[in-house]
Amino acid sequence: ASNVVNFSAGTLGANSRLIVDEVNFAGGFSGGQLNIGTVNVGNTAGFRFATGNVSAGTIANVDIGAITLTLATGGSALFGDLSIVEGTLSALRITADHSASATFGAITASAIESITLSAASGAGIDFGQLDVAGSGGRVGSMVIGGSDQGDVNINSIVASAIEGISVSGALDVTIGTITTTTLGTVNATGMTRSGAFTIDLSGVVNAAEVKLGDSINRITSGSGNDVITLLNGSTGNDTVVYVTSDAGYDQIVGFFAGSTGADQIDIDVSAFRSGLFGGNHTALDAAGPDVDLMIASSATTLAATDNLIILTTAYATTAEMFADIATGASKITFATAVAADQEMNLTVVWTDGTDSYVSIIAASSRAAATMSDFSTGQISGSVTISTLATLQGVSAGALHSSNFDFI
Repeated sequence: ASNVVNFSAGTLGANSRLIVDEVNFAGGFSGGQLNIGTVNVGNTAGFRFATGNVSAGTIANVDIGAITLTLATGGSALFGDLSIVEGTLSALRITADHSASATFGAITASAIESITLSAASGAGIDFGQLDVAGSGGRVGSMVIGGSDQGDVNINSIVASAIEGISVSGALDVTIGTITTTTLGTVNATGMTRSGAFTIDLSGVVNAAEVKLGDSINRITSGSGNDVITLLNGSTGNDTVVYVTSDAGYDQIVGFFAGSTGADQIDIDVSAFRSGLFGGNHTALDAAGPDVDLMIASSATTLAATDNLIILTTAYATTAEMFADIATGASKITFATAVAADQEMNLTVVWTDGTDSYVSIIAASSRAAATMSDFSTGQISGSVTISTLATLQGVSAGALHSSNFDFI
C-alpha cells in the first residue's frame, strides 16, 4: 500500500486501560492500510478503539489488516463503527476468556476475508451489522465456537456472498437476518445440547444447506429451496420458522413428530397476503393463535376453531390432494359460508405415503369465473398452492399440534 498506518497496542496489563477515540483518513490516504495487529488484553483490562468510529467511507481502497484480540478473564474490548466502504477487512480473530467481552459497532467494507470467534463461559462477543454489500461484497469463512454460557451475537449480515458458517461447542450463538444471494453450508453439527443456535436466513436468495447439532436450534427459512438436516436421534430441539410467503420449498430431514420431544414448524400469520384463516373463515389473530388441528381422512366440516388440517390419505401430487378436498371423497367444508368476494389462506399438511408436506392453499374468489362451491363454504375457485416444506420420512398421522405454532 502507498500509505500504511501501524497501530500496535501490544499487551495491556491487568486493570489497565487504553483508549483511542477516533480514526479518520484524509483524501491522500487512498490505497492505504490501517494495521491494528494483535492486542492482548489482560485480566479486567480495557481496550477502547475508535469508539468515535473509523471512517474512510469516501476514500477508495483503504484496507484494515488482520485484527487479533485475545481477552483474558474479565478483559474488555470496545470498537466503534469501522467504515471502509471500498476497502477490505482482513482476518478478524477474537478469543474471549471467562467473563470477557468484545463489542463492535457496524462494520462496512467491500469484503471481510475471515471471522474466527471463541467465547468461554460467561464471555460475550457482539457485533452490529456486518455490511459488505459493496464492490465484491464477500464474507469469507466464519468459524464460531465456545463453552457453556458463552455468547456470540451478530445483529445482521448484508453481503453478495458468504463462504460458509461453522458453529460448535456449548455456547449460545445468535445470527440475525442474513441478506445475501449465496450462502455456503451452515454447519452446526458440533453444537451440544447445553448450547443454542439461532439464525435468520429470510434474506438469502439461493438455496442454503443447514446441518444442525444437538443444541436448541431456531432456523428461519430463506427464499431458496433449503435443505435443513436435523441431528438424527436428537428430539425436540429444532424449530424451523417461515416468515415470508415466498419462502422456498425446503427439505427437512430428521424431523421428529409427536406429542412429546417434538420438533416444530413455526408459521408467521402476517406473512400471507390476507393472513391465515381458520374453519369459520376468520383470519387468525396476528399475534399467533394456538394450533387447533383437524385430522381428516374423509369428508369433513371444519369446526370454527380449526386452523390446520392434516390429511392422512396419500396423494401423488398437490393437484390430486386439492381435487379430493375440493370435490372428492375428502371434501372440506368451512364451519360458516364463505362470501363470494372473500380470500383465504389455509394451512394443510398432507402426505404421499412416504413424506409429509406443509402447504398453504391460497384461494381468491375475486379472480374466479364461477364461485358456487367456494361461496357456499367449499374450498374451490382461483387457487394457488405453495409448499413450504417436505418433512422427509414423516407420516402425516404421526404429527401433533406440538409440531406446529402460529406466530
